[in-house]
Amino acid sequence: MSRITRQLMGLAAITLLLSACAGGGGPAHQGDSAPRLAVTTLTGMSSEVRPTAGSKLWLTFWATWCYPCRAEWPGLNQAQRDMAGDGLTLVAISVNEPAGTVQQFLDQQPATFKVFLDPQGQAAARYGVIGFPTHVLIDDAGVVRAVVRGPLDATRARKLLALTD
Repeated sequence: MSRITRQLMGLAAITLLLSACAGGGGPAHQGDSAPRLAVTTLTGMSSEVRPTAGSKLWLTFWATWCYPCRAEWPGLNQAQRDMAGDGLTLVAISVNEPAGTVQQFLDQQPATFKVFLDPQGQAAARYGVIGFPTHVLIDDAGVVRAVVRGPLDATRARKLLALTD
């Protein structure tokens, strides 16, 4: 192994160590505390999505061009209506799409829940999102209970969040 290769490997190891110490230790998984997410509103304002004590949070990472995302949209609206009484908030985060594109979709398919933008995909990276839809279920203690890749309905979400016996 050449001296330059050893130096580069050492630099890479130090970089990984420093990023882990700075809180950039990788995406959140089941059992981890849910991170705060920096997002943007449809009007371009900075906002934050974070769990709040005593409230459950269902995040869905999606895109307007994603057929499964579009197909599950009515079910997400119904889930928010059905589960709001259980102290659940559903939040949709559109990844890497302009506000105008998302607004056009919402004009045709309104949402009964909050919709935010993740313009650079940084919020999605916090959960290791690699495809759409990806759902993250966070309990009332702020702990990630499940990360589900692919469509998710209210019945399965309830079970994953332990809202039913």
